[in-house]
Amino acid sequence: MPIIQSRLDTDFYQFTMGQFLFRRYRNIQGVDRFINRTTSVPLHEIINETDLRRELDALQHLQCKTDELDYLACYQTESGKFIFREDYLKFLETLVLPNYSVKFTRDGIKLEFPGPLVETTYWETPSLAIIDELYTQACVAKLSKTAYELHRRQRMIGIWHKIATVQAHLNVIFSDFGTRRRFSQEWHEYIVSVLLRHVSSTQFIGTSNVWLAKKYG
Repeated sequence: MPIIQSRLDTDFYQFTMGQFLFRRYRNIQGVDRFINRTTSVPLHEIINETDLRRELDALQHLQCKTDELDYLACYQTESGKFIFREDYLKFLETLVLPNYSVKFTRDGIKLEFPGPLVETTYWETPSLAIIDELYTQACVAKLSKTAYELHRRQRMIGIWHKIATVQAHLNVIFSDFGTRRRFSQEWHEYIVSVLLRHVSSTQFIGTSNVWLAKKYG
């Protein structure tokens, strides 16, 4: 099953920015490029190129479902004005992402998304989530069953420790912005679901991930 299973599995700003590009700069060409800022991590030696291409291919042809477009259509400003226009939602309905270019070299992964900016922008957040998850999958695969279980328990202890800290400081207000940096889609969803159950809605006020926002209200 692909890592990205919904076109809504991305940051909300991708759609507000996407509509701005659709309305003002529909014909502007450009190139989005992936840059590994953590040069100490040789991603090109850890991530499998075939796996990356498979995930990017799946994302490229993933399209918005009717219920997803209906969900976006319901977003309103505080004044009650609908955020997304009908012509923009129609654009999203038929959008197929432009072709990508990827090369694994001795210096790293050269990943580019050339084309109309109004289309290439939707590569940004999910492609980073894909790279992150492929990286963590490769790292976890090297662990023994015992070591992985220890790692999983440490992650569980970490999140519950943070929840306890937040519960003890009611003045802390926060949202989730973890999509592009997440350990995995599964872990991202788990954290959001746990926060919803155990942290006050006056503290945990939302998520930037549209798919999770739709799923959990």
